[in-house]
Amino acid sequence: MNKTKVMQILNSIDLGLNIIEEGQQLDTQVLTESVRTDVEDLKEELNSKPVMPKVFDEWDCEEHECCDCCEMEIENLISMYFKNDLASDNGRMLLKWINQGEFKENTVRLLKCIDAIRYGYEVEK
Repeated sequence: MNKTKVMQILNSIDLGLNIIEEGQQLDTQVLTESVRTDVEDLKEELNSKPVMPKVFDEWDCEEHECCDCCEMEIENLISMYFKNDLASDNGRMLLKWINQGEFKENTVRLLKCIDAIRYGYEVEK
């Protein structure tokens, strides 16, 4: 979720509440349209699935059969990442994709993989 977008929505709502509390003139139509647009953008973002590279899809679906209980997949991913426990070529390729940048970027990719396991994903074209 985009933290900046959430803060923007909260600030818009907070501003409207402050204006109401102070009894100032409020252009409710402008405020409503602004907040509504932000809320729609946020809903769209929350309902979208992460776009993952093909290598993730090959590792996830071929080797770990997506299931309702995703804890085992996450455990396998974390074990592979931290212990370098690579059971397959697909695991090696996924680890190479995760570790292609700086530590912070790698952590973001790892978390993106976990989110994809938990919430579903789309495959890059």
